[in-house]
Amino acid sequence: MRTVSIANITIRQTENLYSLNDLHRASGAENRHKPSLWLKNQQSIDLVDEISKAGNPALDKNQHVIKVVKGGNQSGTFVCKELVYAYATWVSAKFFLQVIRTFDAVISGSLHTPEALPSTQTTIDERRGLVDAVKLLVARCGIDYSAAYRMVHQRFGVAHIDQITAPLLPAAVAYVHSLTLQSGLNGEVLDRLPENMQPKPLRNLQGAVINSLYCAEFIYQHRAAIRGLNRRLAATLHDHAADSIMFLRNVAEQAGIKLPDSEYFEYFPWDGDSAEKARYHQLNA
Repeated sequence: MRTVSIANITIRQTENLYSLNDLHRASGAENRHKPSLWLKNQQSIDLVDEISKAGNPALDKNQHVIKVVKGGNQSGTFVCKELVYAYATWVSAKFFLQVIRTFDAVISGSLHTPEALPSTQTTIDERRGLVDAVKLLVARCGIDYSAAYRMVHQRFGVAHIDQITAPLLPAAVAYVHSLTLQSGLNGEVLDRLPENMQPKPLRNLQGAVINSLYCAEFIYQHRAAIRGLNRRLAATLHDHAADSIMFLRNVAEQAGIKLPDSEYFEYFPWDGDSAEKARYHQLNA
């Protein structure tokens, strides 16, 4: 497996797939270029379906089109090369050229390895803001420094913070502050503090709100079917479900808990199998 590096960001790979999260960082990590937004695009959905068709020569045998990896150093959303190109095109013409030239160079063997590239390490003074942000995270959340820095390393695909390039340092500082505030960031690799690092009451509240919302939305979305069984019961359940949805969303907003929007539930495959539900969530959450 040959190393691919764009804008001094190493693009992680697994099973001939490439990390969309790393590509997002290489593109400048702008919110409007989040992979989650691109994956919701109808053109992207159509492209995924087309590539997924049996016998497509673009894929190796049994190769995934999209794969979501949770936990560990390889966590994130990984996609095949065709989707890498499509995502880069969506970001900008400049980034597309940068990506396709890099991949062509890798294939031809003319790309320098990261070890051969000039050093891009930042200075202690340049990293001071990031170090201070990590200190605050450790103090506020009661985690050790190794865990805090590990989250930063994972987020920016580096082995040490001095490998984070100067243009990305402000983004790194903002990321750490977002963890401290438990307000979330991109939703791609690490939205918020890992669940085992969140205060227990918050974890319980988050689980209760999300599961209750799914139950309420299930009742609300199936109100017509319930009405066919018992009109009076349907009316009561409808009112309770609608009120529950409103109150749960208010609680979630006040607690900083991210929830899917109403349209997400309107088209949710309630009768689908677990794989179909997981794919829908991946494309629409």
